[in-house]
Amino acid sequence: MIKFSRVFREKFTVEDAALVENIFQKYFATLIDRDVKVGYTSTPVLGKAYYELDTILIRKISPHTIAHELMHIAQHNMRNRIPTGERSCDVFTCALGEDVCDSVTYLSTHNASPEVIHSVCKEAVEKRSQGFRNYISWAEEQFEKRAKEGPSGWARLWSGK
Repeated sequence: MIKFSRVFREKFTVEDAALVENIFQKYFATLIDRDVKVGYTSTPVLGKAYYELDTILIRKISPHTIAHELMHIAQHNMRNRIPTGERSCDVFTCALGEDVCDSVTYLSTHNASPEVIHSVCKEAVEKRSQGFRNYISWAEEQFEKRAKEGPSGWARLWSGK
C-alpha cells in the first residue's frame, strides 16, 4: 500500500498520486510486501529511495522515476533477487513494461524507443537469470544497435522504410 506525505499532496496533483498508485499496483504490489511512504524532495535529484525506511521521495513525476524509486525498495527484499545499483535498477525497471521507459537516467539508451528499451531490458534480465553477468553492457550495446536499425514491424511498414 502507498501512503502519501502531506508535502507530497501539497506539491503534486491528485492525478500524480493516482499515477504513483497505478504503477505500484501494476508492478510492485507483489514485489513489495509492506507499506511504502511517498514524499517530496526539493533536492536536485529526480527522486530518492530510503529502503530502510520504506520511503521514496520524488521531485519529478514521471512513470520511470516512480518505478525506478520503487524498484530500489524492491531491490532490498532479498527474495526478489534484484541486484543493487542504479544501472541494474534501470534495467529491471524498464523490463517491467514500455510505460515505464519514458525517461531512463542511468543507461545509455542511444535514443531507442520505449518499445526497444523494454524489449532489450526484458532480454537482459533473462540473460542475468541464466548467469550472464555482463547483462548491462550487453543491453546498452543492443540499444545502440537496435536504435540504428530504426523502426521495426508495423512502424517500419508505415514509415515506408
